[in-house]
Amino acid sequence: MTGLMARPTGVRVPGSILWLVGMIGANLFLRLPRLDDPLTQGWQFRYTQTAFTVRSFMRDGFNPFTVQLPIFGPPWRVPMEFPLFQMMAAGLGEVFRLDATVAARLAATISFAAGAVVLFWFVGRLFDHLVAQVAVAIYLWSPFGLDWGSQVLIDFTATALCLAALALVWLALDRRMLNGRVLTVYVVLAMLGSLTKVTTAVSWLAVGIPLLMWRYRPMRASGLLMVAMSAAAAVPVAIWTWWSDRVKGESEFTAFLASREMRDFNFGTLEQRLDMEQWRDPFERFAQSLVGYSLLGIVLLAAAILLSPRRRDVVVLLAIGVSAPLIFFNLYGHDYYPIAIYPAAATALAVGIVEIIRRVRDVSRRERGLALGAVALVCCVAAISSNGAERLGGLRATPELWQASEIRSVTRDDDLVIVVGDDWSSATLFHADRRGMMYREKGPRLDADELGTTYRYVYWHNTEPFDNWGNYFPPELRYEWVSEHVLRIFPIGA
Repeated sequence: MTGLMARPTGVRVPGSILWLVGMIGANLFLRLPRLDDPLTQGWQFRYTQTAFTVRSFMRDGFNPFTVQLPIFGPPWRVPMEFPLFQMMAAGLGEVFRLDATVAARLAATISFAAGAVVLFWFVGRLFDHLVAQVAVAIYLWSPFGLDWGSQVLIDFTATALCLAALALVWLALDRRMLNGRVLTVYVVLAMLGSLTKVTTAVSWLAVGIPLLMWRYRPMRASGLLMVAMSAAAAVPVAIWTWWSDRVKGESEFTAFLASREMRDFNFGTLEQRLDMEQWRDPFERFAQSLVGYSLLGIVLLAAAILLSPRRRDVVVLLAIGVSAPLIFFNLYGHDYYPIAIYPAAATALAVGIVEIIRRVRDVSRRERGLALGAVALVCCVAAISSNGAERLGGLRATPELWQASEIRSVTRDDDLVIVVGDDWSSATLFHADRRGMMYREKGPRLDADELGTTYRYVYWHNTEPFDNWGNYFPPELRYEWVSEHVLRIFPIGA
């Protein structure tokens, strides 16, 4: 593996490292003051579901099989992906005595920065040093990176691990150095990335490895070995998924989250894929947050394919990027899901920028400055076009958390609370630091004998008309208002 880590000819390693450290350091300097921002914006279910798990690890110990997500009733277990990111965040929280939210944002930021390091190493050896600098500059400073790099999401951790796994094999094939040591490290990284988020691993590994076999056409034995090692990395994921589905299937309130029930939610339908309007919004949103305008992005990608001497590598990167929404079409309606393909997009755009500049006469001495200047211009255009600067500046604005404070003021720590009208958001229970039941509009309901006994309080969200009481509770259930939005309920017949 020594050859894979060796520096490219003509590159001054100390200067390269200083440049990378400076870029990452400046980016982190912008983020660190915002690590204590509350989880009150965007995809609150995903944010608070992740942060709830971090909090559980910090309070109850580091056992991934008993960790709690206390939003769907006892026994409080709702295993999603293997909680590698959450354990890392909880470890940071324990060591530095941080709140769960701050610890999770710090872990996400570290993962984002680690992705930049992996990208710099990989692109610098596959393409060249200038392309690596431009790719990292886009990765760190585009509105997309600024928006999502510190959010409480597992995605950048999974992406960094999967990118490192594929990059290791890619460079080994490129240098004809594929061997047992390389594949052993690949399996470990692939397994960790797949456990962290399997949808990310599908594009980078399940799609990426066959693409590399097409790109390099290795000897049959080497190709079969890569496939076998990839299959071995998938075994722990299959075991974890089987177990987590069993746990979720034990409760009627969590059975809808089992893999078989989530197929349409994850993959979408053929009709969706044939509807061009459903492609347009996610594509334009992602392009806008990268380069400002879809047409500019298309021009840069075309330049990368047509002008680069390593166009086959560009094609592989783009194929990896396109495969993700093709497979998980419905998921890519969530605007954070392109995190999985963000390094591939940043690299392809960087190749396009550099190749266009290199076609300009007499710029060899100035091409680095021109390329990085072009990135700065593109990022500024993207920020203006997508209101990126406005969003970044608004992250510090803290919305009122009156729901949480109101619940805490009228309940005890061990009271269980039913939340009505805040469908698909665990934020209310998370911020209130209470356990309970997050009623979904079309989900199952608690047994009557649990109302007023096991569960003694209802938080009624102001988005739900109170006339809909009968949709959630039996008409004979007695209640009294104890605050503006919280009701105390009493056992039926008492």
